[in-house]
Amino acid sequence: MTEDQYGIPQRVMTTREEELMGLLGRTAALASVVEMKIAAVASNVEDEVAEQYFAATRAENEKTIRKRLRLYTEPHEQDVVARLLASLLIARDALDDRNQILQRVWTRAVPDVPGVWFGYKSVRADRSGRDARLDGRVFTPHDFEPVFRRLVEAIDVMSESVALSGSLTRRGKQPTAGQ
Repeated sequence: MTEDQYGIPQRVMTTREEELMGLLGRTAALASVVEMKIAAVASNVEDEVAEQYFAATRAENEKTIRKRLRLYTEPHEQDVVARLLASLLIARDALDDRNQILQRVWTRAVPDVPGVWFGYKSVRADRSGRDARLDGRVFTPHDFEPVFRRLVEAIDVMSESVALSGSLTRRGKQPTAGQ
């Protein structure tokens, strides 16, 4: 049993092709920046810098953001709210692209042909939980380029959203029952 330079056994990773590992790593790294920007927006709209937003999932932070944005009902605030909500959709779509490629590409499609990889995903026909079929396809480095573009776009949009969310007039926390 051989290991790579990082101690990962061959049985765990079916390919050690550095080009693929670099593409997967870039995808994950860009996505982590998108998620960090979403956490920063959540922190801004909650008007507190807290670890909880940076430890939370994207879905949890998105829920926090959407809940807080409902408090901004003044006409002059609606443009900012709309832009923030649109940025969340762009980020979500980019992160979905990340998931599609990271969770699919896993091994060389054709032995001895570098830069061509195979991946598949279960596609469910209904909500029964049973796999209807496996959707397989071949990937090349070019398949990563649109994912990178969307992730970079999401980083740019979310960077603007961090500033926008910081510009909103702060709304006090809503009192909970019994306060």
